[in-house]
Amino acid sequence: MYARRRYKYLMIFLAVLAACFIFLLIWNTTLIQRPEQPWLNYQWTYSRGGDRTSCATASNVPPPGNGLIVHYVRFYPVPNPNQKDHALNVLDCFSIYSVLVNLKPQLIYLHTNVPSFWPFVTCESLLEVTIDWSPVKVLCAPFQFTVSGKRISLIEHEADIRKFKAVEEHGGLVLDFDVYIIDGTLVRNLMRTNPCIICHEGSNGKVNAGFFGCRKPHSAYPRLVLQESYEKNYNPICWVCNSGIIPMTLLEKHADTAVIADNVCTAPNFWQKEDFNSRRDRYNWTSKPAYHSYFHNSRFSLKDARNLESSLGDVFRWILKGGPPELMGKQN
Repeated sequence: MYARRRYKYLMIFLAVLAACFIFLLIWNTTLIQRPEQPWLNYQWTYSRGGDRTSCATASNVPPPGNGLIVHYVRFYPVPNPNQKDHALNVLDCFSIYSVLVNLKPQLIYLHTNVPSFWPFVTCESLLEVTIDWSPVKVLCAPFQFTVSGKRISLIEHEADIRKFKAVEEHGGLVLDFDVYIIDGTLVRNLMRTNPCIICHEGSNGKVNAGFFGCRKPHSAYPRLVLQESYEKNYNPICWVCNSGIIPMTLLEKHADTAVIADNVCTAPNFWQKEDFNSRRDRYNWTSKPAYHSYFHNSRFSLKDARNLESSLGDVFRWILKGGPPELMGKQN
């Protein structure tokens, strides 16, 4: 009887082992793993002596400028991006177009690991507008791959590090491609009257580097984040520990280094975004300096933007009109 029971438990144990083996096999050979595989392959190639980046023939020296600089970071998980898969979509194009018409910076720096690829190629046709791209300059930004003695686990983490580096090195304002400038005057006032600004996500105890800037290069706050969060405490398995949670703690300890920019990543926050993106009776968008939509849909079209009956739809249609000449942020 005892031997039979031991045999039963042994069979159960072997069955569990077999199930784990099958799961791991599926994980490594099917679509579960493939979405991240290009990034993993890119790391694998570099770790074995492959070409680290296509920056070898590109200049890393930005053109001189004394006015406002806006930064975007665009990293590709493949060494040879193409227009079909990697050019900006409609939502991305709305972001940079809002910067050009509502903020009018002197320069826009695109930090990218493949400077030979121009991701804005589709924007004019997608938005059906003519765009002056002369303020946009491409800066070569090679992957870092390691920090704090650890492998950088996600391409998003690479991008977050580059955001803080961009602002620390050059000053200016870094934006995610789901952030839309609404009142350029308010944004400029925030930048002019504070050493650094960064938005937060409400009561969850983290900042959001999708809207982050400093008045001058080499400011204390981005340097603190790079040193205390990434160089000393990088956590490869935590999505926003280093870009959001630790930077919030640093801001609380060093309150003189930056201020929280309200009404950009909150009102609504991430969890309430549909109240803005799908409705128009909850928030007054005209009072915002900018809006972080948290909205990503590669199939979203210009027709969708024109027909979207919500506050976000109002923002899109207002951006397409080029903004009112007499007052930034006022709907026309």
